[in-house]
Amino acid sequence: MAGARRGEAGASSTRQEGSLLRIFFVVYLTAILLLLLDLSDGRLFFADVDDVLRGVQIRHLLSASGSFWDLTLPMIDSPGIYVSPWSRLVDLPYAGLSLLLTPLLGRDGAISASLLIWPPMLLSVYGLFVAMIWKRIAPITEGIHYLRLAAGTFAMLYAVFEFVPGRIDHHNVQIVALMAVAYGLVRFDRIGGIVVGVGTVMSVAIALEGLPFLVIMFGGLVVAVVAGATRAAETLSAASATICIATVPTALALLGASGTMSTQCDAFSAPYIVLLVGLSGTSWIACRCFADASGWVKLPVLAAASIGVIVATGISFPECLAGPYVGMDPLAKQLWFDRVPQEQGLLHYAGGSPLPGIMLIGIFVTILALAAPRVLSEVRAGNPALAILFVTALVSVLLATGLLRYIRFPFVFAALFVPLALRHIDQASRQPGRASRTLFSVGTGVVMLMLGLWMLSRPQAIHGDAVQAMTVGDCKTSDLSAISKVGGGHILAPPALAMSVLRNPMPSGLTVGPIPFHRASHGMANAYTALITTDPETRREALAPFDYVAVCGFPAQAEPGSAPLYDALSAGKDWPGLARLETGRANPFQLFRIDHANLR
Repeated sequence: MAGARRGEAGASSTRQEGSLLRIFFVVYLTAILLLLLDLSDGRLFFADVDDVLRGVQIRHLLSASGSFWDLTLPMIDSPGIYVSPWSRLVDLPYAGLSLLLTPLLGRDGAISASLLIWPPMLLSVYGLFVAMIWKRIAPITEGIHYLRLAAGTFAMLYAVFEFVPGRIDHHNVQIVALMAVAYGLVRFDRIGGIVVGVGTVMSVAIALEGLPFLVIMFGGLVVAVVAGATRAAETLSAASATICIATVPTALALLGASGTMSTQCDAFSAPYIVLLVGLSGTSWIACRCFADASGWVKLPVLAAASIGVIVATGISFPECLAGPYVGMDPLAKQLWFDRVPQEQGLLHYAGGSPLPGIMLIGIFVTILALAAPRVLSEVRAGNPALAILFVTALVSVLLATGLLRYIRFPFVFAALFVPLALRHIDQASRQPGRASRTLFSVGTGVVMLMLGLWMLSRPQAIHGDAVQAMTVGDCKTSDLSAISKVGGGHILAPPALAMSVLRNPMPSGLTVGPIPFHRASHGMANAYTALITTDPETRREALAPFDYVAVCGFPAQAEPGSAPLYDALSAGKDWPGLARLETGRANPFQLFRIDHANLR
């Protein structure tokens, strides 16, 4: 009899594993089809300057002068050597694959291959987390069919596009880390808490943009503990212990001792290490010491301890109270940062109509509204994990509305509820009149929301000035080989062109700058001043640190006269004190040597 029971248990386990495997294949194969869709036109949907700079950082790490804990990039003048805020955790897989492939492809070929291979490999990890989450919140046995899971995967379109070959920015690793936290939540047990802790440390070590979601998820766990939900204290205790134990070793491994002790308001460093260790430590102590206390005791204890840690951290690192962009040059903020679309909200979208974004928000609100009944039923049954994930998804939609840099996250969190939404529609359709009432109510609310957002929106017009021309004129497809002939020195170029220069091999001792990143804001202000000012003395002062000036020819100049130097050079004209170097006939890329004595 015992043998028979063991056999039945083994068969049940096999069926469960098989179910997970089938769900994973549905998710992963659908995601691969989406990757092919993105690659079909030969351009990556999300390709941007972040991928270029990440490639520069990886190549420098693997060069003879590269060092794991040294994040300086000596080929970039910002002014002074540029120091990257980006995590080595993202660089590691590319570096490992490159070293593995170097005997077969050579160093350069191995690095290029790794940039194409790793993102789709990482997609399988993302797909596995999605499958494990869906297996728990949307089991096949409850009428969630594989086609609905495929539909849910398709709703993750923008998230999946982060895993296209060549998309090497940190967003895909960040998404995987947040999905690990989400999976740990839906497990809602000790192992789940450990997964939550590991995912949290990884997320913060990679980038800070995941912090709002981590706050919501941990806040939900604390509420569940205060409310006395089953296994909530166990989950929070395990997550807190894991964070408390893992944070400092992770920092030392990725940053070294000096990096761990440094204060960088825009990256994983001492302020965030103190916050992670302090908040997790206090929550672990509260879970252990007040396990049998009532919710009315736990709530003030946790609140007071958390506020104390936050206040102490603010006092210890006051410079970071102004946010991650503290110290940004005002001119660079005005001419660059305030024009970057991802730093705008849907209601003030720079450069066009907000309608597509508002429609996306409407779609995700519809998904969440249809999935809400299932979430409420789980809460009534004493299972708060799905509700925490639901609130996180709702916050992702709100954040995407307010700031476009978060537009990918509704595709991560809200899309998880597509199978539940479709199941609700299916169940409602079996009851006469209920389906139509449900769809009408939800549809009416969403349409009113979208109309409200549309009426509130104030789209910004595309700027038609010289700064916009510098952004468009990047010479990405032009012949930049003349750079290899100039030897050492410092090149000043508009930020977009500087990124194109970095795509090509540069001679040792040659730097280019500035680049369009907030840590180079002072360099951008200097470049804009040099190219736009009408005062010769100001221009000479701005160009004094440089040996060369590079521009990209831009035939359709706007507002002639608004940027004398840039207008002249980009139109192919000469300028006193700038000696034109040979770059090839009809080549829009133009390079000049600066004669400081005769510069006007």
